[in-house]
Amino acid sequence: MRCEWLLAISDQLVNCSDNFSLITDNYAPTIFIVQLL
Repeated sequence: MRCEWLLAISDQLVNCSDNFSLITDNYAPTIFIVQLL
């Protein structure tokens, strides 16, 4: 469930900023995991 939750949030942030999506396409989930740690 946590993985899906992180992916959902990352998708929302990507939709909010184009540059963020270009820089972190597959890295968004890992960034959230690092922030949570």
